[in-house]
Amino acid sequence: MLKAYKTEIFPTEQQKQKISQSIGICRWLYNSYLAKNKELYRQFKDGLIDKNNLKCQQMILINILIMKLRL
Repeated sequence: MLKAYKTEIFPTEQQKQKISQSIGICRWLYNSYLAKNKELYRQFKDGLIDKNNLKCQQMILINILIMKLRL
């Protein structure tokens, strides 16, 4: 038997704004990641990929996320 608990929250206006901002950042990061992967796929369809370049791109996205979360 599955059990589930539902909890209702009542955030303040400031908390609503922070929640909305966090969701927006997650959406932006996900879309950026998909776009970068599509670009890399188009560039390296033959399977030849520079792993250093890939790691560099991942670190750039992570650093951008960290900077946005500090806002």
